[in-house]
Amino acid sequence: MNGIKLTEKLQIAFPTGKEVNLDDVDVLLLWVKLRWPFASLREAERESEKYLGRRVSHQVLSWHFKNHVLKLWAGNRVWLYADAQQVPYRFLYLEGKDAPAVARALVQLPWFHTAYIDVGKAVVSGQPPCASMPHLYRVLGDLDVDVLEFAMEVSTVKWVPIFGLLSQIVKRKEVVSG
Repeated sequence: MNGIKLTEKLQIAFPTGKEVNLDDVDVLLLWVKLRWPFASLREAERESEKYLGRRVSHQVLSWHFKNHVLKLWAGNRVWLYADAQQVPYRFLYLEGKDAPAVARALVQLPWFHTAYIDVGKAVVSGQPPCASMPHLYRVLGDLDVDVLEFAMEVSTVKWVPIFGLLSQIVKRKEVVSG
């Protein structure tokens, strides 16, 4: 076993999240794009005076978008996770004739991350803003799709302490085989 005994305690190094420093122009661009993913930089330019107190030129916005925001933007969404106490992580189970089309549409929104699609069924996951849910249900009410929503508990964490579980499995296997 390469010199490692199963009874030794192993130190686990969990990968740290990639931190990105954003300035107020980057946040403005993200806010505009998260509100409506197809918003143009010209719209962000018009809104910069209202939200930043100064007008930011289209060229500056373009540079920030290319050099900062696009690093976060993948698949027409930003992989930023909001505080789960404010915006819970949700799973939407969709069933019905329109379920695959709805899942394909939802996963294009910046706050949904993943869609698993089958014939007449789909599961979509993400962190849509709480204020968007009544609008979403209003739109879905006109389609042939039933929705079952699950919200992740705030206490749930992203990693599982595998060695605690693994050591118990190994102990049981040693008893059975030994």
